[in-house]
Amino acid sequence: MSGARSYQSNSRNRAADTGEKLEQKAIALLEQIIGEAQSLKLPENRIRVQIAAGDILWDRNPGRARGLFSDAGVLISQMSADADRDDVQMFNRLRQQLVLTAARHDSELGYQLLRSTQRQTSNTNVVNGRRFIADQQPNLEQSLLATIAATDPKVAYQKANESLDKGEFPTALNRVLAQLQAKDKEAFTKLSDKTLNRLNPDNLLSNRDAAMVAISLLTPGPSSTSTDSSTNATATNASDNRVLGETAYHDLLDKTVTAALSVSSTGSATVGGDGSDAKSDATGRQQCPSGRSECCSAANAVAAVSTSRAEGHR
Repeated sequence: MSGARSYQSNSRNRAADTGEKLEQKAIALLEQIIGEAQSLKLPENRIRVQIAAGDILWDRNPGRARGLFSDAGVLISQMSADADRDDVQMFNRLRQQLVLTAARHDSELGYQLLRSTQRQTSNTNVVNGRRFIADQQPNLEQSLLATIAATDPKVAYQKANESLDKGEFPTALNRVLAQLQAKDKEAFTKLSDKTLNRLNPDNLLSNRDAAMVAISLLTPGPSSTSTDSSTNATATNASDNRVLGETAYHDLLDKTVTAALSVSSTGSATVGGDGSDAKSDATGRQQCPSGRSECCSAANAVAAVSTSRAEGHR
């Protein structure tokens, strides 16, 4: 028996040694590829290698991976500063790939790279006769918040709170709330209460992002497992986007209906400080006054979702 146990132990040790050697060879080969990539002419190709290598190496050597992500960030910043380069689409794609890949491993690193790679020049439509595509900073921030909501809900909670305090409405709020609901009930309650307080009729009409957040919270419907204590709903898992309990859901529904009716009731309603009227067409959709199309568009969208949900849940 002792001989059999010794044989099994030796076999496991040999297998472990073999696995370790193979891993070391793989890492050595990867480092060789990283080194050879520095001779590539196009910086975007070097950046792609650094991002992929950092992603692979993170679990084994996070310090080395962090350095690769930082090096890629430097190259991306150089691309944005190069006055001869007009491929902003390429810049935006590489920047998004870097920021979101790094954020899956370290949320703070993701935000650092978001800041360090931001274009310093103002948005320009045409340069040297060729059209630019504007830097997608707001969209990337939303994608970043959604990414870290799954990997680091506490940081996502902090960032979402900061945005609300500044009068902003991150469109990824529903995903942050869904993750917090599953992983941190106290943070979920605080953030959901704060969100619902900010989603008042005035904000729903004046801020398109606020309207989009309301739509994202209303569309899935109320949580079927709610305890019905305001926003204290319990989801079975973080992928369930129904984050509002019955009471909170209907409170938000009432606000959206109030907002929609204030500009799209039977005939017209005065909106905005200019005293102009918004008229409704034959279908009830809003005919918006000059300068207020975005607000009316938000009201129409909220009204549509509110109506469909009111029929199904009231």
